[in-house]
Amino acid sequence: RDLLQSTEYAMDITDNSAFPYVNGMEMIVNAQMFYLVATDRYRLAYTSYFPLPDTVLNSHRVFVPSVGVYALIKLLKTYGNGEKVNVVVNNGRLAFRVKRKYYDVDLVVGNSDIEYPDFKRAFPTWTDRDIKLRLKVKADTLYKALKEIATHCDKNRELVVIEWHKGYDSIKLIVKNSAGNRAEQSVLVSVEKDNLPLTENVLRAGFNPYFLMEPLKLWSTNGYGMNIDHLVDIDFTILPSLVIVPTGEDLKAFTVIMPIRITKNDY
Repeated sequence: RDLLQSTEYAMDITDNSAFPYVNGMEMIVNAQMFYLVATDRYRLAYTSYFPLPDTVLNSHRVFVPSVGVYALIKLLKTYGNGEKVNVVVNNGRLAFRVKRKYYDVDLVVGNSDIEYPDFKRAFPTWTDRDIKLRLKVKADTLYKALKEIATHCDKNRELVVIEWHKGYDSIKLIVKNSAGNRAEQSVLVSVEKDNLPLTENVLRAGFNPYFLMEPLKLWSTNGYGMNIDHLVDIDFTILPSLVIVPTGEDLKAFTVIMPIRITKNDY
């Protein structure tokens, strides 16, 4: 269930006939891992888990529409608390079986007719060459600051500017709406990696605050983690994109978010 909840927020649940793959997620199972990917073309969520499979000889990729994803989440919420879940791959479908004491509960999901794009092209490599700046921050603190600052956004343009000055141990979250009103929040961070050129003293990037809040909510006291000390790494990459990675988690998870073009009028 944690895998699904760490990924499903990036699905596009609208009826997008031009890009049907956004209305669901890809599930991949092989002998090494079980992992999920979802994207709405503006952000990408990835979660992987290293299970102990009984028999997985080949890699299997299955696209699961959003209706199947939500049905599976409901099944696991109802029956999967502490229960063993078996996953069986058959004819382009995934069969999930929750084993109960006196009976089993089965759900079959998947659509082999939809081909998922090569999502790994959007993956960060996490090399020094690709990371401009890495900051570490408490997920709960950043989530609450974004939630507050987002109330000042225009409804037709949800934009927050993240601003960091070289040598500082904090970032500013800035919103400037169409009425000319400006709101600002400061959040303490620790700088893990600074590869900005010496001539570049300020980094600014614009994002949809709700795209940032959804993964942060999962990895803080507001989500299933329920831990106020959960930390996340925030990587500003040369793609350009922003990558949020929870640290110290059993699941390997991250989200990639594309920036919004900004001008001086936005901060």
